[in-house]
Parts: sequence; structure tokens; C-alpha cells
Amino acid sequence: PPHKHYNKQTLEDIPTAHVYDPFYPEDANAAKLGDALMNEGVLIWLQSWYAKYCNGDWEHNENISIATIDNPGWRVAINLEENGCEYREFHPVEIEINNDDWIHCFKRNKKFEGAGSPQRLVDILNVFMRWVEKAPDS
Repeated sequence: PPHKHYNKQTLEDIPTAHVYDPFYPEDANAAKLGDALMNEGVLIWLQSWYAKYCNGDWEHNENISIATIDNPGWRVAINLEENGCEYREFHPVEIEINNDDWIHCFKRNKKFEGAGSPQRLVDILNVFMRWVEKAPDS
């Protein structure tokens, strides 16, 4: 599918809700316009993903953490142990449209970690979902 690139100097052509797609090499640091349904869909997906790994033990750890930060913005940390993701390669995502619109996602210490500006929580979760759903060998 064609990808729409944005100009980092302006917010023109960038809707409030869009999905970052770091899994196309030519778009590693560009926004892909997304469907507004992804906003709700990613939360439903995250609930299912979490439930899938609840085994009487795994869920007793702090496996998913969503918190606010003082920039302002969001911080997401997701434990990757015992769910098939801890050894998968993840290429960091760093998109800075301006000081008030940004997202950074990376993998560190067997955790997916993401941070972003106040309107980018869903985008952080979408980066995680798309990485998990992408076949490890593709």
C-alpha cells in the first residue's frame, strides 16, 4: 500500500489519529495514515494479548505499565519475558514532529518501552501491536 510521508516542519496532512508503521524500511521514521478504528482496536488487541499470557504466574508481575510523564506525555512499559518476544529484534522508533508531538519506542532489558506526547498513547500501543503481530522471519 502507498505510504504518505509528512513534512516534519508542519502538522499539515497529519490527522489527530494515525498509526506509526516502522515495519516498512522506507518508512522507518514516517507516519502512515491509519484508520480511526485502530484506536479502539489496539486496546481490544492489548486486552486479548495480556489475557493470552495470564497463566497463574505471569500476571503477578508488573507486565504492562501505562503512566503519565511530566513533559507532558505518556510512558508505556511492557514485559517481553515468557511471551515469545523477549529475543525478537526491534528497531527503535523515534519520530519528532515538533516539541509537542513526538514518539520514541525501543526495547531494553527484555521490555518494550515507549514514550510520547499526550496525543500519542494509541500510537505507542500501535507500534507494539504491529511489532508483535509481524512474523519474526518476515
